[in-house]
Amino acid sequence: MELPRATYYDRLKRNHKPDKYAKIKHFIRQEYLKEGARYGYRRIHKKAIDAGFSYSEETIRKIMTSIGLKVTLFSKHTGKYSSYKGTIGKIAPNLLKQKFTAIKPLTVLRTDVTQVALYNGKWGYISVIIDEANKEVLAAVASYSPNKKTD
Repeated sequence: MELPRATYYDRLKRNHKPDKYAKIKHFIRQEYLKEGARYGYRRIHKKAIDAGFSYSEETIRKIMTSIGLKVTLFSKHTGKYSSYKGTIGKIAPNLLKQKFTAIKPLTVLRTDVTQVALYNGKWGYISVIIDEANKEVLAAVASYSPNKKTD
């Protein structure tokens, strides 16, 4: 392998350096496991400050990422809404055969449910029925719930 002499000795010297984050890594892993993998980098950072360590939140976060620690408990709402519950009931015949263009009004209708974040911290759902012939909105309903009922 062709490697410049200075690079070889530089890498050799770097490989023998002790890990400067060894103590904090041990502390982070210990606190993380003690709390049942529920503490993220912010809480671990506060515990580290209380224990006498002086690392930033960013450093704690990077160390947690490097040693593979992730919070396993997530917030109540982590993903988009999906109404899919598997195959339920009868499957309707495919009359359109993927041809969604229509010439006559009220022959091809489509619906869509859109999830939006509201200012009050809740989620809102907007459901519309659109006529494919003239792209006219025939009905629109807003709700706090993604089901057929309206609030």
